[in-house]
Amino acid sequence: MTQQQEWILKHKLTENQRRFVMPRYQSREKNKIIAYLLWFFFGLYYFYLGKPVRNILLWIACGFLIGFLWWLVDLFRVGNMVDEYNDQLLTDLIKDSKVVMGGEMPDYEPKG
Repeated sequence: MTQQQEWILKHKLTENQRRFVMPRYQSREKNKIIAYLLWFFFGLYYFYLGKPVRNILLWIACGFLIGFLWWLVDLFRVGNMVDEYNDQLLTDLIKDSKVVMGGEMPDYEPKG
């Protein structure tokens, strides 16, 4: 967890919201080391990050030079992709906690 994420949890959430968010975040948080291992050995890192279609496209493209270049470029992007996934996960969990535990409600327009 980054310092920014820790600050948000400490200063922007109530204790009940933290108890809701933390276990869910820790169980679903992605690890950079695992992502890099999946990049290197199996090319499964997009599956790990919740983007299966992109992973299949990478495999198809690997039959051509463009797929190999894409795979190499991703070596420098995997860390940022994991950070983005974890940031989005935390954001979603915070929104869920505010709905479940109370607090600011998300914008909602009833259909009818």
